[in-house]
Amino acid sequence: MSFERITKTSIWRNTLESRSTDDYEEARKNLRESFATFRKNVEQLVSRISSTLPGLTQHDITHLDALWETASLILGDEYCLTPLEAFVLGSAFLLHDSALSYEAYKDGKIGLRSTNQWKDAFHELSQNSTKLPEEIEHLADFAALRNLHSSQAENLLSFEWEDESTGRKIFLLENQALRNHLGKLIGQIAASHHWDIEKVEATFLQQFNSPIGFPSDWRINPIKLSCILRCADAAHIDNERAPDFLHALLKRTGISQDHWIAQNRLSKLDYDLSDNSNSSLLYTSTIDFEEKDASAWYVVYDAICLIDKELKSSNALLESKGISTFKAKTIKGVGSPELLSRYVKVNNWKPSSAQIHVSNIEKLIKELGGEMLYGRDADVLAVGLRELIQNARDAISARLIYDDFVGEIIISVKKDSEETWITIE
Repeated sequence: MSFERITKTSIWRNTLESRSTDDYEEARKNLRESFATFRKNVEQLVSRISSTLPGLTQHDITHLDALWETASLILGDEYCLTPLEAFVLGSAFLLHDSALSYEAYKDGKIGLRSTNQWKDAFHELSQNSTKLPEEIEHLADFAALRNLHSSQAENLLSFEWEDESTGRKIFLLENQALRNHLGKLIGQIAASHHWDIEKVEATFLQQFNSPIGFPSDWRINPIKLSCILRCADAAHIDNERAPDFLHALLKRTGISQDHWIAQNRLSKLDYDLSDNSNSSLLYTSTIDFEEKDASAWYVVYDAICLIDKELKSSNALLESKGISTFKAKTIKGVGSPELLSRYVKVNNWKPSSAQIHVSNIEKLIKELGGEMLYGRDADVLAVGLRELIQNARDAISARLIYDDFVGEIIISVKKDSEETWITIE
């Protein structure tokens, strides 16, 4: 994918594009050239994702480049970003999914399989399974990579590879000054695409001052950039993520197939021109979903509901902080499956809502728990102790996969003048 695709976006043009008269051309050029080299290195890393996790939709450089377009659409042409904000945002785009392959871990596959997350996944998947050990290992790879990729992305800029022929240390971001002074922030923003919005607010400040060598007014707002990344990443679902020929070549099944069909039939995201407020995004399908594709259609519906939620929660956070909100505020048709099917088309069947509404919470709790669960004459204290001991036993069982681990449950009773405490460890 050509780098020119990025340079045509409003984010790039408004921030990093060369200008005929520019007092800060050297600083801007430094960011442009550093980003281009960074992107070239990441392109090699993310090209390994498809061989490591062939069931995933495309997570290669085309996805990372497309986030510039999707973000520009969400923000609107006039949204204000500084050149440093554009560089940090583009760098977070590059990193956010880059740890979805063995090569993003020290010692590769061996390094991944030495993590607690992989061991936990392998142990859980092995329980009562008839699959071969090699199959379980691969499934555990998938689970661990999906679980770890955002946190691993946070550390990738400090990760070094060695050129075996020369012994030279190689970093994804080769510009040492930018890596030293912006690397931690870039990694945190990249990792934040898997955080909930409350953690974004709690973790980031609104102002990160410009490093030495850049204008003071090129300061960075991490909350703003985190919100842009999470919305753009969620919103990039279309045929580019699941191209026709690759879909035909790789025969997928189950959930993986549903995700490929879902994205394969979606056209590019655009604004709903019938919305006079010009704030609604619209997804449309290029191929109708037959009844046999119902599960794939509901993947689209769930994804669009998630995107709408991300837009609303991000805009609410930005507004609460006095930060400019995005041009895009909602997704057309998100109100119900019936409404969305007007735009993401179905053929010879009708999607419908199937939501459970509880009018009497207290009655539900009473009927599903308490006496109905344990019996009318149950010893409540004994039930509670039994549950705590069982939880402790389950925790020990899960830890048995670690070397030299010996589990023990300790129950102790402590009395003071007025109370008795039972402690379970």
